[in-house]
Amino acid sequence: MDRERELALAIGVVLLVIVAGTVPVAYPQQKRLPDRPDTLSPSTARTYVSDFERSYQWNQEVDGWFDPVTVNVVRTNVTQHDDGYWVHLEIGFAERAIRSTGGGFYTVNYFVNRTTTMRAVAGGQHRPGLHPQKGTAAA
Repeated sequence: MDRERELALAIGVVLLVIVAGTVPVAYPQQKRLPDRPDTLSPSTARTYVSDFERSYQWNQEVDGWFDPVTVNVVRTNVTQHDDGYWVHLEIGFAERAIRSTGGGFYTVNYFVNRTTTMRAVAGGQHRPGLHPQKGTAAA
């Protein structure tokens, strides 16, 4: 009887290992970057850039080491220029790694018009911050 029980237990353990190896692990997924609005105004530029930064930063952190990052837009300023909008964001963020929590502030400036989204970032709070057209094309 003990031999049958040990055999059943061994088979159960093997099956458990096989099944556990095939169970998909749920990792956070990349977020789709928002589409540029058809019509830009100070309000739509602010909303678009704020949503873009939240998705952009989320996507940078989704790598298996960090839980999803929380991005809070602390301050915004929109300046209209002849060729588009300069949107200044001051961001507070928090992220949780496997065993610790981190966070901080950073400044990001965007230049956005009907065809271009440019992004320039600096650590900490900088006013006015980097010129966004000297940054990288974000979309």
